[in-house]
Amino acid sequence: MQVATVSNFETKKSSLNIKESLASLVANSALAVAPAVVSVPVINKISNIGKKLSKDEVVAMNNAAQKILENTGLKKLGVEIVDMSNIFNMTGMPVKLAEILNPIIGASRGKNAFFTPKNIFGVIDANKIGINTEKLPNALFHEIGHALNYNKGKIFKVMQKLRTPGMILASLLAIFPALTKNTKAKEGQELSKAQKIKNGVRDKAGLLAFGAMVPMLLEEAVASVKGCKLAKGVLSKDLFKKVAKTNAVAYVSYLATAVGIGIAAWGTRKVKDKLVERKEAKLQQAQK
Repeated sequence: MQVATVSNFETKKSSLNIKESLASLVANSALAVAPAVVSVPVINKISNIGKKLSKDEVVAMNNAAQKILENTGLKKLGVEIVDMSNIFNMTGMPVKLAEILNPIIGASRGKNAFFTPKNIFGVIDANKIGINTEKLPNALFHEIGHALNYNKGKIFKVMQKLRTPGMILASLLAIFPALTKNTKAKEGQELSKAQKIKNGVRDKAGLLAFGAMVPMLLEEAVASVKGCKLAKGVLSKDLFKKVAKTNAVAYVSYLATAVGIGIAAWGTRKVKDKLVERKEAKLQQAQK
């Protein structure tokens, strides 16, 4: 009879852990939305800088960017600026959502710009800068910084390649606490090495998730610094200030993403552990 009771208790614990995992995943999703919420006003702020440029300023920025491509040798390496303004929203998503989630649509509508080392679905070739040249020329110089990192920087080229794996790893670390729980040593026994590692990863999931994003943060920072340095040499003081402001504001969104995913991982673990602890305590009380 006692064995059946213990077995029943373990089964209930297992069942409850599934429920707690789902609850903590919901918490994770809620926390992960924060960076996206922060990015919206950031995107709008950058876009507004571009919108306030006069036609002459737009021309000046585009001409300056072309001059930089020639002076740095990037043009000879195949780097080109591709105007994305003629791309239409074919994603099936509402335009406002597509602007945030799809870099091509974002670029076409002057909400985003990007440098791509690879061909993207035949829409834009490799080693190109995608941007709306009329609506967002203030972002050109940051993207030229990315092009320099890729074409002329060994270390930062590696960091660019680590960007996607790093974001995937950070996302996995953020949900890891929801799918697991800390293993406690049974009386008279010690935890195995694997169990200790798993507990350690859970406990430090927030820091580890943030750490996985560090290569992206460093590469973005270097791209901005290089872009600003080049822009300063070819733009008027007033236009340079607008480029510098664009780069600074954009970096806030990158930092918010990294910090947000770290907080999501930390919060997920806290929610999962608290709920599991509370319900297991109730089950133990029920067995008395």
